[in-house]
Amino acid sequence: MNKEGFCGRYCLIVPAAGSNVQFEYTPYVLPLLIAGASSVWVAYYAWSHRAVSGASALTFLALAAGDFTIGYALEIAGADLATKLFWSKVEYIGVTTIPLLWLVFCYNYFNQNRPLPLRVIAALGIVPLITLVLVFTTEYHGLIWSQYYISRTGDFSSLGVTHGAWFWIFWIYSYFLLIVAAYFIIRVIRHKHGLYRGQITTLIIAAVAPWVGNFLYVSGLTPVPNLDLSPFGFTVAVVATAWGIFRFQLINLVPLARDAVVEAMEAGMIVIDSQGRIADINRAAATMIGLPVEEVMHKPAVEVLNRWPHLMQKYASVFEALDEISIGEGESQRWFELGLSPLHNKDTTVLGRLITVRDITIKRQADERLRQLSRAVEASPVSIVITDVDARIQYVNPKFTAVSGYTLQEVKNSKFLKTDQTLPEEHRQLWETITSGREWHGEFCNRKKNGELYWETASISPIADAGGRITNYVAIKEDITEQRRMREQLQVQNKYLSILHEITLDLLNRRELNDLLQAIANHAADLLNAPYGEIMLKEGDELVVHSFTQNQDYLSGDRVGRDTAKLAWQAHDTGQPAILADYSAWPDRRAIYDRAQLIAVADFPVMVEGQCVAVIGMGRSRPGQVFTPEEVQMGILFSRLVGLVLDSVNLYDSAMREVAERKRTEILLQASEARYRQIVEDADELIYRTNAEGYITYVNPTGLRLFGVDKVEDILGRSYLEFIVPDWRTKARRFYICQFLSGESNTYFEFPTITSDGHELWLGQNVQIIREADLIVGFQAVARDITAIKHAQEALSLARDQAQQASHFKSDLLSKVSHELRTPLAGIMGYAELLRDQAFGPLARDQKQAVETIAESSEYLSNVISDLMDQAQIEAKKLVLHFGDCSPGELLHDIEEMMTVLAQKRGLILRTILEPDVPALVYSDEQRLRQILINLVANAIKFTKHGEVCVRMFRPDPAHWAMQVSDTGIGIPAEVQAIVFEPFQKANSSLTSDNRGVGLGLSITKQLIELLDGQITLTSEVGKGSTFLVILPINKTGR
Repeated sequence: MNKEGFCGRYCLIVPAAGSNVQFEYTPYVLPLLIAGASSVWVAYYAWSHRAVSGASALTFLALAAGDFTIGYALEIAGADLATKLFWSKVEYIGVTTIPLLWLVFCYNYFNQNRPLPLRVIAALGIVPLITLVLVFTTEYHGLIWSQYYISRTGDFSSLGVTHGAWFWIFWIYSYFLLIVAAYFIIRVIRHKHGLYRGQITTLIIAAVAPWVGNFLYVSGLTPVPNLDLSPFGFTVAVVATAWGIFRFQLINLVPLARDAVVEAMEAGMIVIDSQGRIADINRAAATMIGLPVEEVMHKPAVEVLNRWPHLMQKYASVFEALDEISIGEGESQRWFELGLSPLHNKDTTVLGRLITVRDITIKRQADERLRQLSRAVEASPVSIVITDVDARIQYVNPKFTAVSGYTLQEVKNSKFLKTDQTLPEEHRQLWETITSGREWHGEFCNRKKNGELYWETASISPIADAGGRITNYVAIKEDITEQRRMREQLQVQNKYLSILHEITLDLLNRRELNDLLQAIANHAADLLNAPYGEIMLKEGDELVVHSFTQNQDYLSGDRVGRDTAKLAWQAHDTGQPAILADYSAWPDRRAIYDRAQLIAVADFPVMVEGQCVAVIGMGRSRPGQVFTPEEVQMGILFSRLVGLVLDSVNLYDSAMREVAERKRTEILLQASEARYRQIVEDADELIYRTNAEGYITYVNPTGLRLFGVDKVEDILGRSYLEFIVPDWRTKARRFYICQFLSGESNTYFEFPTITSDGHELWLGQNVQIIREADLIVGFQAVARDITAIKHAQEALSLARDQAQQASHFKSDLLSKVSHELRTPLAGIMGYAELLRDQAFGPLARDQKQAVETIAESSEYLSNVISDLMDQAQIEAKKLVLHFGDCSPGELLHDIEEMMTVLAQKRGLILRTILEPDVPALVYSDEQRLRQILINLVANAIKFTKHGEVCVRMFRPDPAHWAMQVSDTGIGIPAEVQAIVFEPFQKANSSLTSDNRGVGLGLSITKQLIELLDGQITLTSEVGKGSTFLVILPINKTGR
């Protein structure tokens, strides 16, 4: 063979100094120069688009082709052997690099995410580099050309050569690289269509043309002897490349860019051209249609989509739309979001339509479930309020509007605490609780739209997003104004009965006036809820303070005339209470009371036989707490009772002091007793006495009216048990026998009784023992009709049941929300796992970190949801245990394998100890045992920075076995240990700031242990660590 082929021809040797480079004309030079110039232009264009994968390789490939083509043109134009040899070696720079550059271009172009590594390129370039060096020195060894001379055929001359051994090695190596590059092209073209297949076809033409020419030259089949057609082949390649650039945007459009975007879409995509044929379709759309991509390409859309004629008819002439459509019926029905948009060219001519189809069935189902939940909230019998993180209202349900009178539009973006009745400290505690992620329960006062105050019981819970950040708060509230009023009324009535009884005892037992006055002052302050109280007795023309409350020592012995204490003298002179809502603004206020900072005051006259003998003064310092009409009436009744007491005490003291006037004293005492009896006779309460055996010896008229009898003889001598409902007699008899035996001086008991006309009454009865010397001779009872109070208690019980129903509703709501979060969360975790496994392609380092964060956060949220669902099941008593034989040894071994890696990551040592006396099998729920031990060990690792975590199993007694988890961590403060097992409770934030959690782990652990008939104890010291001890029965118990 006279001349080298494409791959074994030229090395760069400059002619000797002084030689002349000579050229001659030949018609084959001009086409080669044009082709070379075209190659240089292609290199320039590709370099200007070097951001596209493969463009840089194409730039150097085009330059190499230009070197080959132009060098060959100058070779055949050379007139002497030296010129031809020189340009043959020049063009060999392109010849040796073209195969490698073509391979790099094809690989990078079709593997955009994984360019060919530089170390591989360097290894593949060793043979071309050796070849180029051998071309430079071929005169000395003949490994490339063993002979070279001028070969002429007519007016055409070229460099004739005889190839050496290395030429054929390089020729085979070059064809091997071309075959590998062709493999990458063929592998992709089988899966491409439309515009992308045109690109690759262009590349194939550009690749094959030069090698066809080279093959013809090497085989001696060229029409002109010794004419190398390889450069002419490159002319064809340049034209094909230019056609690809202008016609198919070879550099601008990358086939795999479509795969990376369109084929990775979850939504279906279909391109329909102006003829109504499918020009492109991704696999998601083909799956929805149910046909392979190859079967639908270039077919009429009407034919492919003929199974849905109603959709074809509706959207046949529509070029732009966004709609929701359904396919199928019943359980197989699917919902899709259909989008249509026109495709334009540069002159806005419509070329076709782009159709996108996205499956929204899950979203529709979720929306429907959300609507159901919304309807339940709308129909809720309790008020529900949702706020943002600043406590500004974002939503209220109709019940809230019905209770408060406010609509959503009126309260939106305002705060739901509408009154100053909530103390700043209470509000601070509420806010700290919910902002820390815990649930708050309590009562507070709000103001209705009409200005009326009302009380509510509320449960306020935080709502967090997938990242654990609190986004909203939800408050479930119930109006308890009436229940609270009834409760306060009941408390006041009970307090009044108790004080009445104590005053009676003071009347019977006290002999010292000052002691009695101090007791009266204390009782009055307690009864009227007034911290500041005093009793002033009239002495001549002055009122003198004798008793007071709240350490008001500065009032002791204070004497005031009419010009000094005008409010007290007003009550004295009128015989009526004197009330002030704001004493601080009264112009005649006394400076002595400035220390107490009184605001609301009330002075009550104490009357004896129509004369005021004393004044009871009450004061409050809290703003807004005025004396209500009910409290004023209570004060009037109390002052009357005090008048009777003081009158009786004065008479008694007079009798003691006036021994010489015994008869007069006896008369006075009889008169006082008559007045006292009159009090008893006129009292609204039932007052009666019995002997030691319980037979009635006295009853007042109120008792006759309650039992519906006319004569006292019908009651006297009968047992008190006869007036109690039969079902309650045994209980009452036992109660009063206990009082008799214990000698308790005063008791209170409630029971139902039946009147003579068959009506049932409830009585609240205070019973005092009557003694003579040390013997019990009888009982004195003061009973009050509490039927209305019992009805109020029943109403309170009903309200409690309704509150429990609201709590159950909250648990159900929490369970449903947790369940609904699991479905989308499972999708997030699945896709995060696929991304972590690089199922969608390799990830950058920051992307891997983001995926790890997503996976860890999703796993954390999944654990939180599982804890919430466990808590909801436990509270609803729906948790089912599965008992069976369990092996403590296997459980400990599994925990060691599972948790050792976590401990090592934190630099800790995890030790496990299985004592020999632990039984091989125990009867329990293995799954829950595993959950308990994982929770305790994970907590120990989480809160231990240095040292070790030890898990020990032993047998504390023959009937039980134990699991002990100890650590050398931060420990738990003593004040926190009491609440650490309660739901949503966490240790002090300063100790747990580095660890996430909602405070359910230990609560669920404790409840599970109790369900397994076991118990858990905690021993901890801050800074030294904690030890959790779980003791469980070995065999099944009777529970």
